[in-house]
Amino acid sequence: MQTGVGCGYGRAASVLMILCACGSVASAQAQFVACGPAPAGPSGSTKPIIKVVDNTGAVMGVLGNGPFIWTQQNGFQFLPVLNSGYGIVTGTSSDGTVTYGMNWNIGGSAYPVIWYTRTQPPTGVPGFPSGWTCYGTFGNEAGTFVNGLLRQNSSPNPYNTIFWEATAGTSFVSEYPVGMVQAYVADFNAPGTMGVGNSFGSNGQQAVRWTASGGFEPLGDAPGGTFNSALISLDANGWRAAGTATPESNKPTAAVWDPKDGWTVVGLLNPADSGSDLRIDDSGMVGVGQSGYGSNPLPNAIMWTVRDGLLSFQEVLEQEYGLDLGGWHLTGAQAISASGQYVAGEGRNPQGEIQLWFAYIPDFCYADCDWNGTLNIFDYICFGNHFTQQDMYANCNSDMQINIFDYICFGNAYAAGCP
Repeated sequence: MQTGVGCGYGRAASVLMILCACGSVASAQAQFVACGPAPAGPSGSTKPIIKVVDNTGAVMGVLGNGPFIWTQQNGFQFLPVLNSGYGIVTGTSSDGTVTYGMNWNIGGSAYPVIWYTRTQPPTGVPGFPSGWTCYGTFGNEAGTFVNGLLRQNSSPNPYNTIFWEATAGTSFVSEYPVGMVQAYVADFNAPGTMGVGNSFGSNGQQAVRWTASGGFEPLGDAPGGTFNSALISLDANGWRAAGTATPESNKPTAAVWDPKDGWTVVGLLNPADSGSDLRIDDSGMVGVGQSGYGSNPLPNAIMWTVRDGLLSFQEVLEQEYGLDLGGWHLTGAQAISASGQYVAGEGRNPQGEIQLWFAYIPDFCYADCDWNGTLNIFDYICFGNHFTQQDMYANCNSDMQINIFDYICFGNAYAAGCP
């Protein structure tokens, strides 16, 4: 497995990087600019927690118990909430027109909500039962399908999973596979017919796959370590998922899962890191995350690609694109857009303050197999090598089978060209 920046990593165009910091540096290939510190949220905290970034480059999450949105044009803003309560953003449609989250009255229970605009209070998910508390709300990219984990407030406090679909209405799951006591979907494929997430039960925490026809299915863990796996993102086709697994090191480690190969451990950027995590874009070819969680040494933002494996995101920006980050240390990449163009995370600025950063990366071009910015015969040779090795990159049509149809798919992608 490759770590650091190795041979041939690259994208064909420039990178625009905006760091929530001070100062501005620009070059022909890339730039980063200041956007200032975060304001205080309803509880007084000024530390934003990133949850998602959409295809318009809007970063969303929670800041001092208030749901926030950050854009390059307007900086930090708070989304309105219901009943003068608190709120959190947990997900968004790809285009950002629908935002998922939770709302809770001060001193009261949380319930799942949907924001259909950024200027009006959210709408409660229809059919949410009284006397229950919501522990998470997640939806599909089209904004038409939502699920959440619920728990009844009174004894014996059972768990249910709520599903809401725009045309079919609300349904509940109260019976789980043997050994599970709760489960939820953290990310869906584009239509909302398949998802991945997490469960808890007799085996501890375990990643699950959910389908509309079959319900929840446990996915086990990477071999060798303490049983503890989780999936937090899924590509648009419902084929490749990303999250964490626990291998021989007994550290929660960035990993990808697919039905063909099962668990593939991505790894730690540094062997001493306490753990790592990963989330992928809609293509399933690119992901970002964090390696390490302590303060000594500092953690690092990571990038993963099907082609190159595990990379330091900071080294990609500095060494591949020649960016001078001016003393910044990127400690984590917490979100990537469905398009893979936008990444948001945390870092320490030159003054040692923890602030957010936001990055724009040009479109991933599948046909540019060697990622050198030019389509030519070497891309066919590159694809042929992946095909011979039967690795994930060669499954062009995402049908979980590598065969002649993937060559046809690649040929069509090559003929279409790159943006």
